Amino acid sequence: MKNKINILLGLGIFLLSLGACEVKSQKDQSSEQVAVQNVDSDTFLKLISEGDGILIDVRTEEEMSNGVIGDPVKIDFSDKDFYQELDQLPKDTEIYFYCAVGGRSGKAAEYLISKGYQNVYNLKGGYDEWVKNGYPKN
Repeated sequence: MKNKINILLGLGIFLLSLGACEVKSQKDQSSEQVAVQNVDSDTFLKLISEGDGILIDVRTEEEMSNGVIGDPVKIDFSDKDFYQELDQLPKDTEIYFYCAVGGRSGKAAEYLISKGYQNVYNLKGGYDEWVKNGYPKN
C-alpha cells in the first residue's frame, strides 16, 4: 500500500511539473509574438508615406545636418533623457525609427517593445542604406 501511495505521489509531482513547463512555454510564445519589425527601405518608405505614425530620427544634430528622412521627430540617442522622451510616445500609434546604420534605432525600438508597444518599425541599414538606395532626403 505504501508503494502505491509513493507511486501516486511521484506521478502527481511529475504531472504538476509538466503543467508548469507548459505554462512557461505558452508565456514564452506570447512574449515572442510582438517584436521590432526591421524593414528595408522600400517597406519603410511605404510605411511612412501611407501610415499615420511617428517618424523618429535618433541621430545626433551633426549627423542630421547631412540630411533626414521626411520630417522626423528628433530624439538624440546620446541625450541623457533619451529613454524618458521615448516613454512619452503614445502606445496606440505606429512608431518608425531610423539612425545612421540601424543599431541605435534598433535599441530604441526594442526598448519600446519591452514597454508594451505593439507597432514599432526600424529601418534596416538606417539612413546610410536609405541614401545608398537612392531614396529622397531632406
